[in-house]
Amino acid sequence: FDFFYQVTLFVAFVKFEEERIARKQADCTCCFAPCFSSGCRVEQGEACCSSEPVTQAQARDTCFRRAITIYLPDAILTTPGKLLVLLSAAALIVSGAIGITLLELDFQYDWFVPDGTDVHEILDIEDDYFSGVQFPISFYTGEVNYFEHQDSMTAFCEAIRENEEVDANSVTCWWDEFLEDTNWLDANATTPEELYTAVFDYVQSSEGERFEDYIHFSDDNSTILATRIPATLESTDSAEEDLDQMDSVRDTADEFPELDARAYTESFLFLEGLAIVYEETIRNVLLALAVVFVVSLIFLADISAAAIVLLNIGAVDVALLGYIHWLGMHMNMVISINVLLAIGLTVDYSAHIAHAYMHAGGTRDQRARGALE
Repeated sequence: FDFFYQVTLFVAFVKFEEERIARKQADCTCCFAPCFSSGCRVEQGEACCSSEPVTQAQARDTCFRRAITIYLPDAILTTPGKLLVLLSAAALIVSGAIGITLLELDFQYDWFVPDGTDVHEILDIEDDYFSGVQFPISFYTGEVNYFEHQDSMTAFCEAIRENEEVDANSVTCWWDEFLEDTNWLDANATTPEELYTAVFDYVQSSEGERFEDYIHFSDDNSTILATRIPATLESTDSAEEDLDQMDSVRDTADEFPELDARAYTESFLFLEGLAIVYEETIRNVLLALAVVFVVSLIFLADISAAAIVLLNIGAVDVALLGYIHWLGMHMNMVISINVLLAIGLTVDYSAHIAHAYMHAGGTRDQRARGALE
């Protein structure tokens, strides 16, 4: 709410408030200023709820201002009030710290599909009656000696099918089809050139033309530069499962370094960022806190005040991160960005209170009361 308020209505309300003060009106809404007698303003310079003219000081004496500068200090600067504040703050920090340990990663693109749209209805049907959304994936092999690694190619295709994260029926391995359609193993070939020629002739035939886009030959068609084995991943229910899926298919590819094997799908671009969101969030929050401390130290010119501002903002971030879990949300890039934005939203108020406390006089309680005025 604070962020929405500041980027939309804040400036407008400040303008209206200053205009009200300049006109020496006691309140901006009729009949909601209990510090004045009843009645409605009828002429300029008179209070909204009073028939008597008011001073500029009285115009600033609104109900909300009294609540912050009088009623709130009266409540929290007593011994029971201080204990309540400390216990409440401790409870928020502890529950936030516990929530941080329970945070889970998740991000689903269908969260951003509006209810009632055709796309949302299709996604619901897919989840309710079918296997859910399944993403395509490709396994690649590089520029290697395929003649020497024929057994590895057979094992690679089999390993892909045996991976639990891959729909075995979706695997389209050109090598297995080549062996079956050409009886290559019975050809007793002795040189790599014979294999490459046989593969090239196969993809030019009616039986193998469907694999023409899966095998990339050199310009003179004398060797294979790269191949692709398409498949489909099993459906998942969370980003944590997506990350496990990505690691699993990559582990399968890593088992065949002799083929320079790789596994890739476009969703991995997003998952790579999601995989490091914890690390990046913590690092960026710590960097932001360090900058806040340095800037506060420069402008407040007091290390104790700067430290208090730092601790306050740190406590806010702990509570904010922890309550992401308690509110049923999950950690992702969107949440990470908003956590960093929250530092900017909290530092202003903390720094202003610290600055006002430093320049107030009297006892500590009197200075605390003055800081809120």
